[in-house]
Amino acid sequence: MFNLFSFTDDRAELFKALAAAQADMGSAKKDSKNPHFRSKYASLSAVLEAIVPALNKHGLALLQLPHFDYELVQVTTVITHSSGQMLSSTAACFPGKKGDAQAVGSAITYLRRYAAQSILGLPVDDDDGNAASRHQPQRRPVSNIRPEADAWARKVKQALLDAGVTVEQYSVWARRRDRPQLFDLTPEQAKNALQWIQHGNGADVIRQTASNPVGP
Repeated sequence: MFNLFSFTDDRAELFKALAAAQADMGSAKKDSKNPHFRSKYASLSAVLEAIVPALNKHGLALLQLPHFDYELVQVTTVITHSSGQMLSSTAACFPGKKGDAQAVGSAITYLRRYAAQSILGLPVDDDDGNAASRHQPQRRPVSNIRPEADAWARKVKQALLDAGVTVEQYSVWARRRDRPQLFDLTPEQAKNALQWIQHGNGADVIRQTASNPVGP
């Protein structure tokens, strides 16, 4: 996955409007579920609902144009201002193992969601409004992990290696997607991760995320 950026030569009005729009934006709500990790994420609809009204209020518009480069699915995200100034960013990824219409559609949605969210620095909140009151669990060193969790983490590690994915690539993916590191997984999370890697598109997703040099 990669990103290419471009701007118009004159961008003062654009950046002024963007700053005002960001001040009016709320957070995208986690309204969808990831069955592999039993976690929530903000859907494309939730991201657009959080950003488009604020953009339009300040004379800005969001365009997202899908296209292809050989086997890569690409989406160019363009933010335009009523002054004629604009910026754009192109992101790309592989459509997954099947490469059929559904896989391409999923890749386009994935790219649109992350591109719109990242280009505007949009935060994401839990949909029940309780994110601020929750304490983030402390990461535990490997030596303190329960034997069951440690055993499952080793199975996930072996599945990664069998799929040609390094532990370092997994760590990059986990950090960018706000997921637990390999030896911080609970037994249940590790079981879901193992299923995702062995029987889903987990290996491809991890490789694509880790290979993106512009990721957080």
